[in-house]
Amino acid sequence: MISVIDKLWLELHDKRRDWAYDAFDEFARHIDPELTAGYSRSSQVTVVVYGSTQVGKTTLMLEMLGIAPARAREVSDVLRGGRSVGKSATATATRYRRSQSDDWQIGQDDTPLTSAEAQARLGALREQVEAGHAPDADVVDVHIPQCFFASTQDGFASDIRLLDLPGLNATNPHEAAYVRRVAETYVPIADLVVLVCRINTLGALRPVDLQLPELQDWMCYPMRFRVVCTYAFSSASFREWRGDGECPSDQMQKRIVKQLNTHDLRLSPDLAQYIYPLEFGKSWDDLKREDPDYFERAKRAVDALWKDFIDGVRRAASPYSRVRMAFGIQQAAQKRLADFYAENRERITPLLRAIRAKAKSLEDWKQELRMLAREAQALRERKYAFESLYRGEELDSTLTSLFSCDKVAPSKVRLKRPSDLASAARKARETLQSLWLQSTNSDDENEISADEDDGKWAPASVAHLVQRGAPPSARVIHEFIDRLEAYTFDWYPIVFSDFDKDFSELARAVESVRKCYIDAARKSIVEQAREKARAVDARRMQIENDELVLGARYEKLERSHAALCIELEQAWAERRDFGKRMRSSIEHGKRFRGHMQRAHAAAVSDAARRFHEEADPTRQFYRLMYKELIEREFEKLMVGEEA
Repeated sequence: MISVIDKLWLELHDKRRDWAYDAFDEFARHIDPELTAGYSRSSQVTVVVYGSTQVGKTTLMLEMLGIAPARAREVSDVLRGGRSVGKSATATATRYRRSQSDDWQIGQDDTPLTSAEAQARLGALREQVEAGHAPDADVVDVHIPQCFFASTQDGFASDIRLLDLPGLNATNPHEAAYVRRVAETYVPIADLVVLVCRINTLGALRPVDLQLPELQDWMCYPMRFRVVCTYAFSSASFREWRGDGECPSDQMQKRIVKQLNTHDLRLSPDLAQYIYPLEFGKSWDDLKREDPDYFERAKRAVDALWKDFIDGVRRAASPYSRVRMAFGIQQAAQKRLADFYAENRERITPLLRAIRAKAKSLEDWKQELRMLAREAQALRERKYAFESLYRGEELDSTLTSLFSCDKVAPSKVRLKRPSDLASAARKARETLQSLWLQSTNSDDENEISADEDDGKWAPASVAHLVQRGAPPSARVIHEFIDRLEAYTFDWYPIVFSDFDKDFSELARAVESVRKCYIDAARKSIVEQAREKARAVDARRMQIENDELVLGARYEKLERSHAALCIELEQAWAERRDFGKRMRSSIEHGKRFRGHMQRAHAAAVSDAARRFHEEADPTRQFYRLMYKELIEREFEKLMVGEEA
């Protein structure tokens, strides 16, 4: 029976690490949410082993547990639950422990089981998961008979949980859902995660293939992860690489880091110490039988790697392991910051290209819109000019001026004979015809003026509208000439002369034809002006429609450009914010040692105070021992010793 005094000592001994845990929890509360996944702490020490199907995960765990090599096949058959080789052995999350007897024990049931019974029980559990009926407990405890363990291998401490986690790539949907739920529960609180993959499938370590966020961050928390590459020394590429030489483990690790970098993982060289190329199981036995010389060289490297791996796992799987990982917060923040910057740069670069391209298109379209607007305005002015031409009084004055009396009216001066009057008639007719032809010499095409840069159209004028072709009929003048030429004598008598009468008739004939020319020109101009106005207006409508269409496209492009600019600003803001957060985390990480030192000093001071305040000598002695005990805890925390 434990006395009250002894109970005090047990209580004091049990809480010797409380100061560190409390200080760590306080420190972790100020760790950036982006980094907290690596710093969750559980009261129990857990090592999670994760890998996809057929990578040698079960064999690795049996080696880690210390199962005798000669009994490994027998244990593996039981754990497969009747599943044939070549298929996934693990359907449920399984926690392996060493039994206190030579019997199997599964779950909370204390009933001892034979190997056959244990195999049947595990097979039934698999069927439950695949049918969508998860076991009562997410994790099934499997106690392996101690007779299967090697006598020289003590295995892990009894309070360390070795958790076999099925891969997230299960084909059965119920199994996949169950695995994800278990993974999300146990991976965040695991003290160490061992990722297992084949040496020839290193791409399985890419974040996109690991799927679970807590696993995808393995490069940010190297102290919390170990990577085991199975079938390493039996691979043809490695054997070719080493040839007949030795197999230095450090060179092998560095080579794997280089290979991982080809998968865009961006590993730093110092991560090589956490990567272990190993060989075990049947492939190891086959290698020994087929090439004994190479086997011996490889074995020296494997033995060194295995010892370092197991020692590292044991050191990492200690009560202080998760606390000590806070020393890596600076490295984790720097890695996360570098990864974020790389991803952010991949996001920003195409955004900048797209924004520049759209800005160039916007400027080009803006110029085109301005040109269309100027052209539409010029067409509106030209249409107005045509309309004004046939609606206003300017047309009559222009035509009257063009076919003015001064240019065609005959003069009595030097006109004496009928032939003179006939000649004057012919001259008037020719003058009218000449004026008609002169009025049609200008180009009437609706062209842009020679000065194209101003975007203006040539002004509308009478000269551009007189229709080409034969002039109007001058029949009255022809008849007048014919009548004069019919005279018998080419002279007028002094008495009773018809000269004045004929001259008046000539003037009337010329005036009549002149008016016909003016009327014909007016009619042609009005018709042409109306037609030109309609054509110009049609062209204007087409230009304005093009302007509307281009304007709509411009507005759409402008909105797209604005959205990209907003997205770019958000990307820059996220970059600035994330950078600020990670730099703050780096500074926070630098304060961890001082934070723990102050917490330890406070705990020691409190223990000393309680020692001095204790009145009972025995209890005071226990408190003195407690003070001496926790004084050494900080050193153990710093060096990662089992406390």
